[in-house]
This record gives sequence, C-alpha cells and structure tokens, in this order.
Amino acid sequence: MLVSVLQVDFRSNYLEYQWHRNGRNCGQNVRKYREEEKQEFYSWLESKEMRYFSAEESRREMMCCFLNIVPGQQGVAIPMYDSGSYMGNICILDIGRQFLDNTEERQNLAELGRVIQSQLNQQQHDIASKAKSEFLSRMSHEIRTPMNGIIGMTEIALQKNQGQERIMDCLQKIQSSSNYLLSLINDILDMSKIESGKMKLEPFNFSMRENLDTIKELIRPQAEAKNISFVQDIRLDHSFFVADGMRISQVLINLLGNAVKFTPAKGRVTLTVREEKTLEKESVVYFAVRDTGIGIAKEDQKRVFRSFEQATDRNPSKQQGTGLGLSISSRLIQMMGSSIQLDSELGEGSTFSFSILLEKGENMETQAQEEEITFEGCRILVVEDNELNAEIALTLLEERGFAVDCVYDGSEAVERIRTTKPGTYDVILMDIMMPIMDGLEATRTIRSMEREDCRTIPIVAMSANAFDDDLKKSVECGMNGHLSKPVEVDKLYRTLGEIIHGSRTRQERPGV
Repeated sequence: MLVSVLQVDFRSNYLEYQWHRNGRNCGQNVRKYREEEKQEFYSWLESKEMRYFSAEESRREMMCCFLNIVPGQQGVAIPMYDSGSYMGNICILDIGRQFLDNTEERQNLAELGRVIQSQLNQQQHDIASKAKSEFLSRMSHEIRTPMNGIIGMTEIALQKNQGQERIMDCLQKIQSSSNYLLSLINDILDMSKIESGKMKLEPFNFSMRENLDTIKELIRPQAEAKNISFVQDIRLDHSFFVADGMRISQVLINLLGNAVKFTPAKGRVTLTVREEKTLEKESVVYFAVRDTGIGIAKEDQKRVFRSFEQATDRNPSKQQGTGLGLSISSRLIQMMGSSIQLDSELGEGSTFSFSILLEKGENMETQAQEEEITFEGCRILVVEDNELNAEIALTLLEERGFAVDCVYDGSEAVERIRTTKPGTYDVILMDIMMPIMDGLEATRTIRSMEREDCRTIPIVAMSANAFDDDLKKSVECGMNGHLSKPVEVDKLYRTLGEIIHGSRTRQERPGV
C-alpha cells in the first residue's frame, strides 16, 4: 500500500508512506507534474470514492506520477481530500477489479481511506498551526526590533544640544530601520495576496540589464559590509523583454539577500544570468544565485519554501525576516511557468536556480535625461485625516512648487470643491479611510456635481490599502490613480506629473 501527498506549491507528488510484503521499494519518493497532467488525472478520478486501475492504465505517465506506481501494476486508488480539496491518494496494489464488487470489502477499503485521510489531515494541520504560531512569535520580535530602533534614535535626536552630525546619523538609522520594517510588511502582504489568489503579474517592456544594474547597486554594499565578494556573470543576447520585471527583481533580490546573510566573511556570492535558448519571439533565460555559505540540510530543503517557515538554525536569535521570502519567490516563479531548484549541502553552500520563457521586448533606450518634475503654478487639495501624514504631504508638495490646501475628511473636501470657483484646483490627493465620509464616497459625490471641472479634475487615491481590489474600487468611483502608503516620493511626483500634464495636454487639444 502506498500513500502519496500532493504539494501544489512545488508541483510535486510525494510518496510519504509505503507498506509491502517483500520489502521491495514500490515507487519513487517524489515525482514532478505539469498542470495539464494534473487536470488529466482529476478527470480520470471523476470525484469517485475509489477507482480501479489496470496494468495497461498504469503505463500512462500521468498515472505513474500521481499514484507513485511503476508501469504494469494494477490496484485501487482511494483519493484523499482536505476541506474539499484533493490532497493525495491511498494506492493498494495487486488486487483485481472483482475486489470492488464485494460490498463488505469495498466498505472496509472506504473506512481505511477515511481513517488514513483523517490522520494525515490532522498531522498537516498540526504542522501548519505550529509553523504559524512560531511565525507570529518571530514576527513580534522582528517588528519590535526596527520599531525600537526608530523610537530610540528619535529620542536621541530630540535631546538638547545634539550636533548636526549626530542628528543626521540618527536619521539615517531611522531610515534604515523603517525600510526594514516596510520590507517585513510587504512580505506579509505579498503572501496574503498569493494565498487569496489576488496576486497578478503585470508584464511590461523593460531592460533586463538595467534591472540587473539596480540589483547590483542594492546587493554590493551588503556584501562589502560583510567582506563578501559579489560577482555577476551576465550573458544576454537581448536586453529588453516583456515580463513583470519588478517581480523578477524581487525574486533575485530575495535570493541574493539570503545568500549574503548566510555566507561568512571572505565568501563569494555569484549571480548568473544567461540566455540559453532563443526562439523567434521568445528566449529562455536562466538565473542562478550561488553562494559559499553554510548550506541547507537535506531535511530542510523542502521546508524553506513553505509559508511561515525557515530552515532550522542552532541559534534561533540569528534567524531574521518573515520566513516568507523563499515561499513568495517560489510562488512568483511558478506563476511565470517555472520552478526554483535548490542544490545544497551543509557547509558547501547553496545554488538556487530557475529558467523562464520571456517574450522579447523593444529597445526603449533614450539619450534624453529625465528632467526634474516641477509644479509651479499648480494648486492641489490634500484630503487627509491624519495630521502627521497631511504635514508630510504638504512639505513634499510645496518643495516641488505646489500651492497646497488641506482638509481633514471627505465631507470637508466636498464642501471645499462646492464653494470654490471652477478650476481652482489642478488635482486632488484623496485619502481613502477617513471618518464622516471616506474618500470613495467623497469622490463619487464630487464627480456627480453639476460642474464640468468636477467631472474632469484629476483625483488620486492615497491609501494604506495595498490590494488590487482597492485599486479597482478607486477606479470604479472615478479616481485617476492610486498611491499606496507609505508613499514613495519619486512615485508621488511621477504620478502627479503624468496626471496633471497629461490632463492639460488633452484640454489644450482642439475639439476637446
């Protein structure tokens, strides 16, 4: 009897348990599958309580993969489910079809299947519960650590008689701690998007070489700080591709960050990128991150890709981060149609690699340097209920020439627009979550006013809600853009520049 469990995250079917009369190994430990093979196997199961398979059927590659059998065997497959989702099979070999015609024997098999399924479900749930409990405990420490740095450095900077140099040092440490805290939050949000099915890839034309240069600028200082050599081995026939370049960079930065973290001084981290196969419109691009670090034990190599888990460390205090980075990276690469491979031994370093098929892009290089965006003569209405956030927005906008007015909830924004002359404001920066009237309702109210400018004035959402549904709601109520908090300064200026200048260009066109 064989018991195999499906791991959808890794597109693999694992032989977890096997019992047999003569001690012979009846199947492989793990088998990879393709999505079309999974659908074909589901169709064969037909949602039945159990299914007989013949020696002829067992020769199909799909059957061998999902039942963990070898060609020429016959028997009965009993599918197992967890909360209605297929999770694996119990496969009993060397029994004939007539066995299922015996009602009593069939009932015994069904009961056996339910007992094993219940035990496996409980085991899996216990493991998941323990992992999440450890994750929450670790997150308490991880979040408090940068918060302690932010609060502590702020207190020091506010003390009397602090010199300019000391204040600048405190501010730099506050910025570093804030960026680390934001990376933790982004990991949690990304994992939440993936598990809820809301994560979507956004392909665009981008320069792979520019992305790799940016990655180098981010990773090299981290490596130099630990006296680690960082090397890039880049062999590309093309520079521009159409794909979600940001997510590719996210995966590489995550893998490289881990490599630097777990590689001792005087070690070496190598990023390899090469175009392996070129088709008419597409290319297969291979990526690998190799390090000379501590390595990962065989028993931990499957765990490191699971949500909320990290490889075992003899000193837990040295473990940092959410434990979500590799899981997120693995899921992202799966969404791109591939999977991350891990080759590692303790004390011998690790290599994480993957190959993805990328559509060739168009060369968008330009010699023109991007000019600093200015907003002299523009007037903006900022709608923000948090005074500190309003002050930050006011300062950033005034630095680029905006004349800024602030109100503190949606109803005040509606009243301000109603009582000012048409064309007073060039743009509205609207928070979403506010008391009395939220930003979505305020936008709908402004858009419904009987004034031409109320239907055309650009309104940009500025919200702590960072999911795709929030962006969709913003667009549906009549907003022109969406900025997630904490707002990236360059993105704020760029978004406002595109919206305002684009709006003015359309208004100046004849017939518009």
